[in-house]
Amino acid sequence: MGAQAIPDCTGYSTAIINALDTSLTRDELGSLEIYLALLLPIVRKYREERRETAAVYCFLLNRWQFLRDAENDLANARLNETRAYACEIVATK
Repeated sequence: MGAQAIPDCTGYSTAIINALDTSLTRDELGSLEIYLALLLPIVRKYREERRETAAVYCFLLNRWQFLRDAENDLANARLNETRAYACEIVATK
């Protein structure tokens, strides 16, 4: 079995950044209206790609990065936490 390439996860974070430009609570992100309007298009886009496992990995990696950014950039902490929650939700769908 040959070595597999590490996926480029930049596009995944860009999708989350473009979808979310305001902070939301975890409960708000979990609401049906927000999910349908903001997150379902992302889920559909990456579900249709053939590398589903890579998408899950990339969203979880970006979740970690957004949480790290939240710790280092207090002015945008809530927004980065929102994006981290969104990555978690999308990865589990």
